[in-house]
Amino acid sequence: MAEPKKEKKRPGRPRKPVPAHYLDPSIRRPGPAPKDVDKELFESLCGIWCTIMEIESIMKTDAATIDKWCFRTYGVGFSSAYERLCNSGKASLRRNQLNLSSTNAAMAIWLGKQKLGQSDTPAESAMIEGLLAKYVATLKQGAENTLKRSEIDD
Repeated sequence: MAEPKKEKKRPGRPRKPVPAHYLDPSIRRPGPAPKDVDKELFESLCGIWCTIMEIESIMKTDAATIDKWCFRTYGVGFSSAYERLCNSGKASLRRNQLNLSSTNAAMAIWLGKQKLGQSDTPAESAMIEGLLAKYVATLKQGAENTLKRSEIDD
């Protein structure tokens, strides 16, 4: 008669149970604690349009850490957080430009053209073109007169 087959035991160690932090995300995972970044400093650096390399240098950390911190703090990556936070710098620049325009005529003209749709009036440019045309005609006439005199003298 045939003997029943014996089950072979697997070689190696027995399986360990699954760690709790894999099953429950509220439990902190083993390893070093995540590095915390000074939120106020980060937002002010974004507000003055610092690059990621400058932020890394000032905060003494790397881009990956900053990106992870942005995900934990803002729910988005660094680039999205930076895009949103750099708008305070734009507002500050706009405020300074408006203050400067009260004393600097060139700045006032530039802001008027950029923000209010103002432009140089066509009448002024037409007048300038007319003056230039008269000046060129006068130059041509003077050159022709000089040629005629030189022919007569010969």
